[in-house]
This record gives sequence, structure tokens and C-alpha cells, in this order.
Amino acid sequence: MLKHQKAKVLGITATPERDMDKRDMSEELAKNYGYTDDDILEEKHLSYNMNLLEAIQRGIIHNPNVINCEYALSKDGSLDELELKIEDITDENLKSEKRKEYENLRREVESSNGIEQILKDNITKMSNVIREYINELELYRRCIDAIPNLIWDSQKISLQNEADEHQRKADELAGVMNNGISPYHWCICKNFDQYINGIYYK
Repeated sequence: MLKHQKAKVLGITATPERDMDKRDMSEELAKNYGYTDDDILEEKHLSYNMNLLEAIQRGIIHNPNVINCEYALSKDGSLDELELKIEDITDENLKSEKRKEYENLRREVESSNGIEQILKDNITKMSNVIREYINELELYRRCIDAIPNLIWDSQKISLQNEADEHQRKADELAGVMNNGISPYHWCICKNFDQYINGIYYK
């Protein structure tokens, strides 16, 4: 059908963006059918786009239940498996190098205090940073959600730049939050169990 541009093609997918190689297949197909970069930026190649929150709000997708689990490298056999793989290396120089890296990792894992202690030590001093981080993420999401409703390209570009700045600030704050708590890190989990503007949040 790519050879016959007059053909009308309807593409439907729940996963246009591929995690493995970060390719956006909707954009690639649009370019194959003659859409320009400006057309794609203005989403002229999309007849309808529904995000996850809208699908949940409309009852098309079930509200997810988020389960947090503690994952311990020192208890699940990962370190033992890694040590065995290192022992299989035939190059002695490489094996010696990997053994040193393994010992550093093992000491770091064994000396870590665990999630509960890390939270206890860090949540008080990081509370302001965490609030600022969440605020930047929310501002970023508001900008992104508002872009499709704008008419002029200049408005969309300006708001996209504003969104990128909020994302940059959030990334910087994440670096501050996660400093010194390796191998753990802060993350935000939302469980849709409170009704706010048509969406359940936790």
C-alpha cells in the first residue's frame, strides 16, 4: 500500500512507542505516507489519541493496583550468579578486573541499611526536595496535556519548551534525592484509589 498513496490507511495501536528501541511507529508510518515533520508536530497524522488516564476515566481500562515489593540483591541469588559468571571468564586480566568490580558491588550491597532505614534517614531532610520534585512533574504534565488544545505552532513550541524546562528541573531534583542511597532510589507510584477530577489517585 505504500506504493499507492491514494489508498486510505487506518492504523490502530495501543503501543505506538516501542520501549526496546524508542521508535515511534506512528510517526514513522506517517512519514511513509507523506506527512511532514510539522504535520506530525501538529498531530495531523492522528485522527484520535487517547492517553492512559482518559482510558481509565472512561472505564475502558481497569484501574491498576500498584504493589510495591522489596527487591534485595543480597537475598535473591543475583550476587552468587554474577560471581559464577565471573569465574567462567577465561581472560585472567578481565577476570581480575571483574572480580574487583564484584567485590565493590558486594560490599556496597551488604553495607546498605535497607529500605526502611534509608527512608527514615532521608525522608525528613528530603521532604522539601520531594515536594518540589512532584510539583515540577505535575507542571510538566499540565504543559504536555495542554499542548494538543493549542492552535498556533508558536504556542505549542513555547509550551513544549516550558514542559522541557520543568522536566529538566525534575531530573536535577531526582539526582539530589537519590544521592547517597544507592542501590535504592526514590520513585513516585500512583494507585488510583481517590477520586480527583474523574481519576483515582493515591
